[in-house]
Amino acid sequence: MDVHELGMLRPLALAMAVVGGLLGLCVAVAVGSIGGQRIGPGTTASATCAGPALLALAVGVATRTSWREFLRPRTTGHLLVVDPDSLAVEQTVAPPERCAYARTAMAPAGLDAEMAADRTGAAPADEWLVLAGDERIMRWRYRAGRLTYDASWTERYRHWGDGSFPGTGPCVYRQVVYYTDNTFPVGLTGGYRLFRKPLAGGLNQTSAELSGDEPGFMFFAVVVSPVRGDILVWDTAQGFLEARGLSDLERRWRVVIRNSDCVAVAADRDHVYVTDHDAPLSLRAWMATVSSRPRWPAIQKAFVVLDAATGQERLRVPLGAGSPVASMIVPGSDDDVFIATRAALVRVHQVPA
Repeated sequence: MDVHELGMLRPLALAMAVVGGLLGLCVAVAVGSIGGQRIGPGTTASATCAGPALLALAVGVATRTSWREFLRPRTTGHLLVVDPDSLAVEQTVAPPERCAYARTAMAPAGLDAEMAADRTGAAPADEWLVLAGDERIMRWRYRAGRLTYDASWTERYRHWGDGSFPGTGPCVYRQVVYYTDNTFPVGLTGGYRLFRKPLAGGLNQTSAELSGDEPGFMFFAVVVSPVRGDILVWDTAQGFLEARGLSDLERRWRVVIRNSDCVAVAADRDHVYVTDHDAPLSLRAWMATVSSRPRWPAIQKAFVVLDAATGQERLRVPLGAGSPVASMIVPGSDDDVFIATRAALVRVHQVPA
């Protein structure tokens, strides 16, 4: 087992750490413009491909403002349909509520013939854009280069002031949307929920409580384990990772592990790739460790391979001191895995089958 720190690639490591998982989305603080519309400092933006176009979500948040205004500003942001070549804005859509963290996902609308014909009215070429707003999960139909809001599918998952925080990135698998609340450890008083909402019209979402009365959160998005038929979800505050059934959200297994990174699944190997660290286990401690000046610079971080069927630990590789900074875990094509630490991009080579 070889571990290499690619120090010369530190900008890439930091980009992985900041941009993060979100299942292929690009989420960052952006400066620039799209089709003449400025995407300025303090703006959260995401983009994903839909057919020949680029769908972008830009949420404006003033940079010089109070935490109260940041957490609940008066601006709502806009969904943009953008030409990927010219970056000309073809359509601008105002969501019905603020979507502060630009959490989006795309899914084919016509994958299931019965659903397409009878329940949603969607043609096979249609796609759904799913967006987690600050209080509701929403979707738009993307057809012929245009977005149309589907108000009938929208469903509330939280209320302001209820001790929760806006949701994580939605994950769509086999026409079902999975996501959690609490994408950031701010204002939490207890509870942490996993949601399941079918894309088929008229079906309400179900949920499972993950942390009881204790506050919990995760920064990225839940991950599907397709061979095992599980959805993987973790709690960075309480220090655990769970596999739950895709259809019933019942717990299959749970492991105690302090993961701050975006979990990856190597389905062909029956592997789950996570990290572990030895920082104090609390919301305040996590905030301190991922800040620009971490309080505990000697924190030890490790790369861990779990069995996808049981959660049993198969391999642990120390990555050295640094921080549990939230980053991506990216499986490579040569029996290797790439992980970002605060100081470098790390390559773990010869990961066993």
